Amino acid sequence: MGKIIEFEGIDGSGKSTQALSLYRTLTALRIPVELITSKQKMLSEPILAFLRQTGAQPIEMITLLSAANDLSLAERLKEPEKVFILDRYIYTSIAAYDVMRPGSDWAFCLYQPFQQPDLVINLDIPPEIAAERKEGNFNPFEEGSSLIYRDTHFSGFLDFQSRMRNSYLGLAQKVPNFRVLDGQRSELDLKEQIADLVSVLG
Repeated sequence: MGKIIEFEGIDGSGKSTQALSLYRTLTALRIPVELITSKQKMLSEPILAFLRQTGAQPIEMITLLSAANDLSLAERLKEPEKVFILDRYIYTSIAAYDVMRPGSDWAFCLYQPFQQPDLVINLDIPPEIAAERKEGNFNPFEEGSSLIYRDTHFSGFLDFQSRMRNSYLGLAQKVPNFRVLDGQRSELDLKEQIADLVSVLG
């Protein structure tokens, strides 16, 4: 089985940039590697279509849909001798569920049978910086909107992303291979830090 490297962080943290950068670095080194983004998962579009048709759903429903989407990668991730870089994977859903249901381990337990990442890289930045980077272009998922999540009470991007950030930092205390990097550092500094983390995977 290959290696799985998961990039996480609040929206606007720079994870997609660094995931792509790592993909290019490993490709240049002729290491078999595949980059998988959320949009490339098999069920991403059908799930969005379902939500557009039915409207907001309980967080349990959204977590189960997300889990099915992640599970669709199972056979693909078994390919030996390949490095898989996932721009969001299981800890996105776990963090979101923790925000909606503080203190519950339901989502964490739900994902335990899944193929676990060998390394989770969380790029940590304040939500205010993320909002500046995104220039106010937020979608309903990024705002924890009641258009997506039933019975939510968030006041917008800053509120929801602040809670997601705290959830990620909590996971870093719970998951041994969860690494938190300062997302405000330069792209080059982050690239070098990530390369060091990946190099010890073997």
